[in-house]
Amino acid sequence: MSVLDEAAMRLDHLARATGFKEIDAAALETTQTLPCAVRVWASRYAVLVAAATTAESAIAQSQSLQSWLDEVLLSRERDVRGVVDGYLVLVSLIELPANTVQQLRLDRRVCRKYAVWPQSTGDRWARLEAVTVLGLPDRTGNSEEAAFQSPPETLSLLWRTLIDSDSDAEAIRQVCELNP
Repeated sequence: MSVLDEAAMRLDHLARATGFKEIDAAALETTQTLPCAVRVWASRYAVLVAAATTAESAIAQSQSLQSWLDEVLLSRERDVRGVVDGYLVLVSLIELPANTVQQLRLDRRVCRKYAVWPQSTGDRWARLEAVTVLGLPDRTGNSEEAAFQSPPETLSLLWRTLIDSDSDAEAIRQVCELNP
């Protein structure tokens, strides 16, 4: 099993839990040829692309995949008549150098980029939890507003006191005296 297939198993679990479905990259309408093998997941609001990489090719591969993904995103945006975010996950067999990871993360052209690799111990993947879109709950088709709990009474009291006070420090002191 390739490193991409191993990572795809983990990504698929997370992606499905957040409303994504895996799709065939070859079925996507683009004028460009894919520069490498990829796995693709899509939802109404985003496209997630995973590709295997190496430390030597990560930056160049990211740039060529961005161009392809940009075309995919524009096509999907026309289809859904809205904004579609892009996420690129570069999967390495070994840990990438910190400067490469930072360079990928700081480059915000077209999409967010992440680098992941298997950890030497256990069944975990380093940095997989950093892929922000995979942490969003699936709200597809659910029109209910998010239910927020009321803050604790002490916090509400502090907020009211801060609003009425000339000094933040004085307001905090007052609340602390009332709630030791």
